[in-house]
Amino acid sequence: DAALVYRETMPKPFGSEFVRSTVGENIAMNFASGAQQPFLRILDNVKKAYLATDGIGQQVLIKGFSSEGHDSANTDCAGHWNERAGGLRDLNVLLDRARAYNARIGIHINASEVYPEAHRYNPDILQRDANGNAKAGWTWLDHASMIDKRKDILSGSLFRSLDEMRRDLPRLDFVYVDTYWENGWPAWKIARKLKSLGLPMYTEGDMPLDPWTSWAHWRGSKNAV
Repeated sequence: DAALVYRETMPKPFGSEFVRSTVGENIAMNFASGAQQPFLRILDNVKKAYLATDGIGQQVLIKGFSSEGHDSANTDCAGHWNERAGGLRDLNVLLDRARAYNARIGIHINASEVYPEAHRYNPDILQRDANGNAKAGWTWLDHASMIDKRKDILSGSLFRSLDEMRRDLPRLDFVYVDTYWENGWPAWKIARKLKSLGLPMYTEGDMPLDPWTSWAHWRGSKNAV
């Protein structure tokens, strides 16, 4: 009985109402300049899934909407589109037409680490060790540096990029915030910002952003800090 009551009174993340109608969940990934999933091909696949399932609810997360693909400048939320995959024009065609096929489309961003080719790369927003050296982040295609999330927000750079993203992608349905493991003020601020833009927030792990997200890539035991 208590569980039933809590279901009615529990805080509900912004956008949680879409969970019940979304059955098909897919990731479309462009990587290492390959443009494996051009934006119009994603739209074709959405149409195929719609026809094959009598219109079942879908959502598609695009990894690699910017620059040369996934993790290439994906700290740039706007203004650095993946031209090989079709650029801003084709991306908006996808967003405009996907709703007719009961599909919601989102993009994968990163507010935790930045690559040197990103327009938002700025030494002033990097985490540094006791010797003043930038802290290294994920390394595979290039060497990322960890972002000081508080400095990034206070600089205004992140939110300007999000505002530009919303202006350029008016039909975008959600935003996935990758590799975000810190609780506290920065997490609350980015959640509030995305809500103000009308965008539900998804994430990778479930704990740090749990109060504000309705979908996580995986559920596990990684500790938030």
